[in-house]
Amino acid sequence: MKDYAGTWTLLRLALRLDRVRATAWILGIVLFTTASAQSNNDLYSTPEERAELAKTVETNPAMLALGGRAFDLTTTGGINAYQLVAFMATFIGLMSILMVVRHTRAEEESGRAELAGSTVLGRKAWLASSLLLVTGMNLVIALLLGLGLQNTDLPAEGSWAFALGCAGVGVFFAVVAGITAQLTDHSRSASGLACATLGLAYLLRATGDAASATDSGLTWLTWLSPIGWAEMMRPYTEEDWAVGLLFVGAVIILGAAVVVLIGRRDIGAGVLPPVLGPVEAHPALRSPLALAWRLQKGSMLGWALGFVVVGAAFGGVADGMVDVAEDNPNIDELLRDLGGSGSIVDVFLATITSLIAVIVGAYAVQSALRLSGEESAHRIDPVLSTSVNRVSWAGSHLTVAAVGSVVMLTAAGLSAGLAHGLNSGDVAGEVPRVLGAALAQVPAVWTLIGLCALLFGLLPRYTAVAWVVLALALVIGQFGEVLKLDQAVMNLSPSPMSPTCRRRTSRRHRCCCSRCSPPRSSPRDWAASGGATSPETRLRPRGTPPGGPAVAAHIPRGRTGVGATTRAPPSRVVAPFRVYDSLCQGINGSCPPNGPPPASAPRHGARCAGRAPSPGAAP
Repeated sequence: MKDYAGTWTLLRLALRLDRVRATAWILGIVLFTTASAQSNNDLYSTPEERAELAKTVETNPAMLALGGRAFDLTTTGGINAYQLVAFMATFIGLMSILMVVRHTRAEEESGRAELAGSTVLGRKAWLASSLLLVTGMNLVIALLLGLGLQNTDLPAEGSWAFALGCAGVGVFFAVVAGITAQLTDHSRSASGLACATLGLAYLLRATGDAASATDSGLTWLTWLSPIGWAEMMRPYTEEDWAVGLLFVGAVIILGAAVVVLIGRRDIGAGVLPPVLGPVEAHPALRSPLALAWRLQKGSMLGWALGFVVVGAAFGGVADGMVDVAEDNPNIDELLRDLGGSGSIVDVFLATITSLIAVIVGAYAVQSALRLSGEESAHRIDPVLSTSVNRVSWAGSHLTVAAVGSVVMLTAAGLSAGLAHGLNSGDVAGEVPRVLGAALAQVPAVWTLIGLCALLFGLLPRYTAVAWVVLALALVIGQFGEVLKLDQAVMNLSPSPMSPTCRRRTSRRHRCCCSRCSPPRSSPRDWAASGGATSPETRLRPRGTPPGGPAVAAHIPRGRTGVGATTRAPPSRVVAPFRVYDSLCQGINGSCPPNGPPPASAPRHGARCAGRAPSPGAAP
């Protein structure tokens, strides 16, 4: 047991160092899951709503691939399992990977493990303490998650199956990260390999679940993924506890592999030998920008590939959201709160585009804070000892972060637009439209990069504040409308301000281009009029029959059309899915000068699929 000497001491040290980080991970996962479960319970409160969802989802491969295996959508528990198990298991697996690599390979790379190893510490103490830490975190998550789900009036047995399945995925990928930490000699490479394994598991799960809609014979792929194992425990349906033995067996086998690998390498080195580069660098690499690109191109390509998959997945299910929203008015209202007004497809893509922008912001922060990592590891010293100055060195990394964020948004926008265009039969129209919506998020992402540069220059010890700002932007940008936050708080979010336009050619969608939208008043005009409203801005409450009483409402800029809500004077566009009017009118044509045709008139072609407004209602 001398190889494990000092394990408990290192575990206490890890708890001391990560007391805030670990608490944030645990509380964030538990609170998000329980809040989502409660929201699903409210959205699907009647058997009719659940039956309509089941009819839509069970035969839709794209929605099954995105959400998960649907065993029983006639109960709120089954709906929560369908929507949350795969997603939360993946997220918990990511947490486990990052935490294990942080306390194993990152410690060796920094030299702290070698320094501590000069005392009475066993060779395997670092790995054992990190695995104990992450296993404990997963068990705490399982405990709190099981109790939290029961508190939302879900069955106890299904809640524990849900919680333990997700925790099993976390422990599985903790051991996977322990293996990758032995294979490579850099923490980024170890995290990249483990995350690639996580992505492969998610892809196998998605392929198998999608096949269940068509009985194509590929459903067995779900069993090759640990994320699929969590689904196959069947929370809230007919719990299959025997599937949990797969986690136990896999962890034992992988744990034995870790023990073997750690004895086959020297401290600070990896099992896989490093590949030696050429004696002289290529002329294209003899600049600070080329060095920054060389250091970050691997992570950039990995992120870009992930965004291609995510964009295609969400774009593929966009049209399916129409059926879901038509069957359940609560979902329609929730999506409009999150994504603004317009057709339900546009609202859905609005929400997804904004969420993708937040994830791109995470890449941007990680890339920009590479400055701090290079300085902490003292790799900057030999670079600055040459003719390179600090400004060009820092600027090169910030340039790579800025360009990389544009690449990520472009990849997500193109894949989402292509998938949505193929489903709707309008690739030429949807690709530029969705791509424009994605690129409209660039200023917000670049704002985060600028914040990272400011913190690195003025407060280098507090660069982690950038992650806090990103988290606040996520909460304000995604849930500010739902939480009805004050406008002053909403203005803190770096959401982009983009022109307003919506266009759809399907019979299910309304035209919301600038000619069909009611006139919009500026903040100055609104204030000058004392907050008075014109007939064009008088809206009926949701559910009021035609001809019913109208409610005076000021429609802020960017919130026109169906679903616009009452709000204070316009100072910020909340809904992000705003494509340029010129794109609407140039690619798809524009509506007649007087707006949509009357109900008795025929539709004016594919260029404007507007619906005639009901009396007293906004267009």
